[in-house]
Amino acid sequence: MMKFLSDRRALGVALGVVLITNAIALYNVWNNRSARIGTLTLSEREIRIPWQSNDDEDSGLWLNLEWRTGDAPLPPFKSLFQASASRGLPSSPEFLSDYSRPRWFNNTRLAEFGFDTVPRPIEPGSEGRFVAPRAAYVVLELDGPQHARIVSAMRRYVARVDSLAATRSSGDSVLRAVSTARAWLAWTDSVTRLYVVDGGRDADALRRAHPDSSRYAILPGTVRIATKDSAGLRYYYGVIDQVNGTRLNVPHRWRAAIDSVATRVGRPPRPVTVTVAIGRRHEPWIQSVRRR
Repeated sequence: MMKFLSDRRALGVALGVVLITNAIALYNVWNNRSARIGTLTLSEREIRIPWQSNDDEDSGLWLNLEWRTGDAPLPPFKSLFQASASRGLPSSPEFLSDYSRPRWFNNTRLAEFGFDTVPRPIEPGSEGRFVAPRAAYVVLELDGPQHARIVSAMRRYVARVDSLAATRSSGDSVLRAVSTARAWLAWTDSVTRLYVVDGGRDADALRRAHPDSSRYAILPGTVRIATKDSAGLRYYYGVIDQVNGTRLNVPHRWRAAIDSVATRVGRPPRPVTVTVAIGRRHEPWIQSVRRR
């Protein structure tokens, strides 16, 4: 009898924990959605359905928001740009930087997060000290000045390559450089227009700096430092570690529409408009889906 009562008591405690956990989760969702602080209108360029195995226990449909941190080409393009440079053609557009190293994330910003960025001598066998990532708010810009600058610079680069190629013999290397430049321009003007353009610890300060809530979303994330060794010294630079809230659950009423149009591996995207709202806790959710 005592064992029966003990088992019932344990079961009651377990059920109570589940109910409390669910209640907290529901309250957080309600609290977040009780005040909308921003809305982004995305296209098929900014969304992707993540790969799922057939035996995945999660039967829901999810979307990943596709964002970029830098302005560098994909590795195949980068290697071809470097090969072009060795043949006397322009090496790359003037705006390029390392993919994970946004230009705005300089030493001043790193210091704001409490990172020590003083270059240090490289010790033999040293792999560098581990520094834990720091919590941050990051600013995502949709189809704004950053994307426009990159496309404009890429077009100028294509024009430079075309102009130089016209004055040279049409050898394989020249034709390859022209083809590479045009291919990357087409790629740049077809992929996501969502860029991380700023970050900090104070979400209100970031909103004052980027007041247009239909173009700029402020989401929580983490930042970290990475290292680069040069001339016997180890230098530190900032990297966007992750942006939270960019994996969104698709409500059941829109799953058929999303599943038929969103980008999957090996399948081109079809036109769609996805409206994403951001709540008071800086957590986004899908508000509507419309085929175009």
